[in-house]
Amino acid sequence: MATALIALAVPTVVVAGPLYWTSQQQIGGATGPGPAAGGHGCTSALAWKGPTDQNIYYSGYDEPGQHVVPGAVTNDAPDIDCAVTDRAIVIGWRSAADGAIYVMERRYGQPNSWTVPVRVSGPAGSKPSIAVDEPCMNCPSFRRMVVAWRGPGSDGTIYLNSSEGGLWRTPRSLGPWASTNEAPRITFGGSRGLAGVWKGATNNQIYYSTGSVDQPWDEPRPIGGGGGTSAAPSIDNNFVVWRGISPDQGLYYTQLNDAPTWNWDPQKRLCGAGGSSSAPDVNHVDRLEFPTGGWTGHRVVWKGVNDDPRMWESIGRSPKQAGDCTP
Repeated sequence: MATALIALAVPTVVVAGPLYWTSQQQIGGATGPGPAAGGHGCTSALAWKGPTDQNIYYSGYDEPGQHVVPGAVTNDAPDIDCAVTDRAIVIGWRSAADGAIYVMERRYGQPNSWTVPVRVSGPAGSKPSIAVDEPCMNCPSFRRMVVAWRGPGSDGTIYLNSSEGGLWRTPRSLGPWASTNEAPRITFGGSRGLAGVWKGATNNQIYYSTGSVDQPWDEPRPIGGGGGTSAAPSIDNNFVVWRGISPDQGLYYTQLNDAPTWNWDPQKRLCGAGGSSSAPDVNHVDRLEFPTGGWTGHRVVWKGVNDDPRMWESIGRSPKQAGDCTP
């Protein structure tokens, strides 16, 4: 049966009910620190750093395979997100040259249209997290981009910078209580426009907070469900995924099912995944199938365990499809 992968323009879709997971599938090339999954506007996009080199690579429906992103070198995993209506693919990374965060973009279907990298921070202590949003259809000049990162060295403060229509502001902190020893992750969504997760600076707890680009964020609350991590968690709207506490390399997830009372589902093991020695990433996917109606869900990507440089993906979706596993 013919299928079509549909990109979502509004990043507030909630996948209701239980998720059923596909068996893990190998994707992309090889990586050292792990891959990044495209956001709501580019459901198949993937970005990663090479296993031994400092290059960043891209793969997507518009450019399958493995392609070097020109002018971008890093020692960490990059991040990637997309804008729907003006078909922009945005990649961010911490520079191997000066340690600052840079972003660049190109148009979907135009591999040679990468822009000049833009420096959006001073020296950073982690890879960046990027969130791209368009508040209205067919108005790319109002596109908003938000980037978050950890401070350098012993500075565990979480910083944020944002742009609207291509004009970047001055970086600021999320608040005095927003601190981590890993990379933070942000997404458009939540009760105040943006939501974020991060690992505690002195513990393995995962924290969740909401906020905006202009005001201090809410005091973070621990995610319930019994989860903890030794790496950076990742978020897609109301869905959070993470790697277990070392030496546990399993992948786990939870969903926020009642925002007013901060009611998180008990953590579940991602049954379609083998495991990872680094942080996973997640984005939303939606597939329409005719005449059956199709499904909606979350795509999780990760690097293999220990010295395995391969990248893998599994899709958690609802309703259940043939071959899916049940957590």
